[in-house]
Amino acid sequence: MDSPQTSKNEPRPLMEDADPNGDVILLVGTEDPQSIRASSKILSLASPVFAAMLGPNFLEGSKLSTVQPYQLHLPEDDADAIVWLCLVLHYRREIDDRISFSLLEKLAFVCDKYDCARALSSWSKEWLLRFPPGQPNSEKVLYISYLFGAHESFWISSKGFLTDGLPSNSGAANRSDSPLGLALLPESLLE
Repeated sequence: MDSPQTSKNEPRPLMEDADPNGDVILLVGTEDPQSIRASSKILSLASPVFAAMLGPNFLEGSKLSTVQPYQLHLPEDDADAIVWLCLVLHYRREIDDRISFSLLEKLAFVCDKYDCARALSSWSKEWLLRFPPGQPNSEKVLYISYLFGAHESFWISSKGFLTDGLPSNSGAANRSDSPLGLALLPESLLE
């Protein structure tokens, strides 16, 4: 697993404290879920989806307390992506180049799902600089740029496709066989 706090050989912590005084604990994943203590206020400011889930009109929002934090189950989400999201939103993660491409892709998906890409825009721009056009996974960089709303990276990636075409090693000659992102982009962008 691509854990933000540990190497691949170390076990991940039982509880990741994005906010040690947080009023919500996110339980991410189904088997051996990762626990992340966070602030509902920060999550709500960053994401209208979390704002709705943790607002007063939902059961989750009515049970918020720092003494006994509410446990919010997110079984379908990737634990490492949610940990990174929370650590960055709570200013617990420095901008660095240690994020793997795989984790960046998962983080982009999570940001799109919870509509919080704007809150990570400074970081995502920095991370995307590590993956220039013409390299393996270029079509995924295009999709990740789209999910993050990183207009400059999207423009650079799409310009590369217009001038150079898809990389020969992308395996994406057929849209139906293409990686996650390319199959989801409008046909007009690929012609």
